[in-house]
Amino acid sequence: MKDAIDALDDNDVVLAKKVLKSEEKIDRMERTLRKKHIIRINEGICTGQGGIVYVDIISNLERIGDHSVNIAEAVLGYRQ
Repeated sequence: MKDAIDALDDNDVVLAKKVLKSEEKIDRMERTLRKKHIIRINEGICTGQGGIVYVDIISNLERIGDHSVNIAEAVLGYRQ
């Protein structure tokens, strides 16, 4: 998010492209974290209540990544 905001503030195309490249990494991380969480639930390591919070957090962090991409695309002049 910081890189996206800095790219917007400075109209930095290089930094905006860096943000776009990080999107797939963020998406992979979310999938990996979810899979590992399911394993923990199945093994009885994680509680249901804690699991709900955990899934909400990783979903919200991934969404922040999506917003960062939207900002970077605006810097690059992409049209939807």
